Amino acid sequence: MTLDQIQMWTDIRIGELKSKYNINNFVETGVYLGASVEIAYNSGFTSVYSCDIDNGHVSNARSKFPHANIFSGDSITFLKELLPSLNGATLFWLDAHFPEFYNFAYEDPTWKMPLFTELQLIKETKVGYQHDVIMCDDMRVMRHPNNPKYVPGELQEYLYIDMDWDAFVNQFSDTHDYQLLMPDSGAIIWTPKA
Repeated sequence: MTLDQIQMWTDIRIGELKSKYNINNFVETGVYLGASVEIAYNSGFTSVYSCDIDNGHVSNARSKFPHANIFSGDSITFLKELLPSLNGATLFWLDAHFPEFYNFAYEDPTWKMPLFTELQLIKETKVGYQHDVIMCDDMRVMRHPNNPKYVPGELQEYLYIDMDWDAFVNQFSDTHDYQLLMPDSGAIIWTPKA
């Protein structure tokens, strides 16, 4: 897929999810250049939240999207502050990882891939998370034989995260179904059970 095809597919999919699950809020971790914030607005969201550890990315996103709530800092702190007061069904796009790509040194190992902590926070602190849709990408970095997106030796060794794939995908199994998307890097989506 080309970048334009991915953008078009994502725009359509996000809009469909918003309508199908009656979602009010869009919450993203890792704003980067603001593409997901733009997709959220194009899909009809009016309550949009994001964060980034790079102040340049934050400033850029704030100037491009003055009505969005863009937090400067790490995703764990962002979610701890936001989730307890966030009302209504929410679409989460969790994409904060590998800060070394942006020349950020970190001592806390959860910063490399804060996804696991982010998901735990959603489940423990977001009221009504049972009605939320949760998406994240880069499943190919998760090293486990049951992960269909993991290809041994495809990436540089430092990129891999060792984890229990089955525990990861089934952590919302009481309230959500999951599906793998995107043929290359792999994205996962948890949607509320019918």
